[in-house]
Amino acid sequence: MIYKSILILIVLSLAVPAAAAPMDGESPFLPVSLDVLSNGMRIIVRENEHFPTVSLNLWVGAGSKHDPEDASGLAHFFEHMLFQGTETREAGEMIDTIEGLGGSWNAATSLDTTFYFINLPSQHWEKAMELQADAALAANFPEEPMEIERDVIIEEIRTRASSPSSILLDSTLQTAFEGTPYARPILGTEEHVRQIDRDDMFEFKAEYYVPNNMTLVVSGDVDREEILAKAERLYGGEEPRRVTPVDPGELEPVDEIETVETELDVDTPRIAVGISGTALDHGQGAALEMAALILGTGQTSRLYQDLVETGLARDVSASFNGFEDVWIFLLQAQADAENMEEVEEYLQSAIVSLQEEPVAEEELERAQVMARASFAFSAETNADVGTLLGRFETSGSLQDGLNHILTLESATADDIRTAALQHLDSDAYIRSIIKPAQGGMD
Repeated sequence: MIYKSILILIVLSLAVPAAAAPMDGESPFLPVSLDVLSNGMRIIVRENEHFPTVSLNLWVGAGSKHDPEDASGLAHFFEHMLFQGTETREAGEMIDTIEGLGGSWNAATSLDTTFYFINLPSQHWEKAMELQADAALAANFPEEPMEIERDVIIEEIRTRASSPSSILLDSTLQTAFEGTPYARPILGTEEHVRQIDRDDMFEFKAEYYVPNNMTLVVSGDVDREEILAKAERLYGGEEPRRVTPVDPGELEPVDEIETVETELDVDTPRIAVGISGTALDHGQGAALEMAALILGTGQTSRLYQDLVETGLARDVSASFNGFEDVWIFLLQAQADAENMEEVEEYLQSAIVSLQEEPVAEEELERAQVMARASFAFSAETNADVGTLLGRFETSGSLQDGLNHILTLESATADDIRTAALQHLDSDAYIRSIIKPAQGGMD
């Protein structure tokens, strides 16, 4: 068999190369293996004999940032078309077959990647793998299904354009990432989606749907050796090709508060405070992620206690999201119009508080416990495991993903304060507001 084994992570022996970083022996994703076919395609297998199901996740390094400037939404449109017919299977046949085996399928496009998954009883894993490979390698984008999916996507765009939470997030991201391909909307614009044709599909496939840009993750009641042998038969004959890196552009510096305001038919206003930057190392990213956990995760978090419990806000959240080339730190709140000014002042002060003094040991420990618990809950099903393992490998590395909680737990109070001082600014951020159409906010 033509593949090389990169690492096999066994719960008890943790047999990793001597030069590798320490492995988190408590990771809920162990044991897991990562192998690479001779053409560069990565195969991740997590055997789990406890449940007679399997999840097959095919990840491709092609997201909305890879869309051409004049064809935003192409990666997402392509995702819709992958299971709509191949050179040997008619439109609808693949979906009917999967569902006839008791399975389900779906896909998702993000800024950096797209992934396709099939979940079904494990005795049918071979057939599902064949269908998935046929779709990825031989999709032919028939015209009639393409027109149907075009209408579906245009309706998605219109629906998203009427969703307050989506508008708040999209306006923040597109303004924060101005000057980079990350500002392109995942769904695309209606104008661009109407213009995308089959030639665009074939060109996108030729550029990005190549083995060295793909990762197959199989999680469930399967045998690793059998999966590798099947992967070699299905994908091993594909020739690798160089994938041209996307120009990351230049992130426009934000040195003041920039306001993006939208009026909608809503009862209560919403606000998002977004601070962005270029890619961070694991330590700095972990420190900002811990800061977000402390500020806005759970009912004991600072934002919840000081805004929701006091009645100033109806809902709050904080998050840190790292992508391949950029990141964003987000604070969000929903509050009555008369409270919104005070809420925004508090969000600013929350950033300042991270910079002025280290977080309390009790807060830090609580965030560590919540992070590890969340990690464990994310491994409850084979589908969840397949999704996360794929995300680990395509957004960085499998080993870094498995060690993510260790990295978070290594972030000290001083690390969090230093990261806040270096990367957050209470007087320079994107201020996105959703306000009632009939007024209600000054």
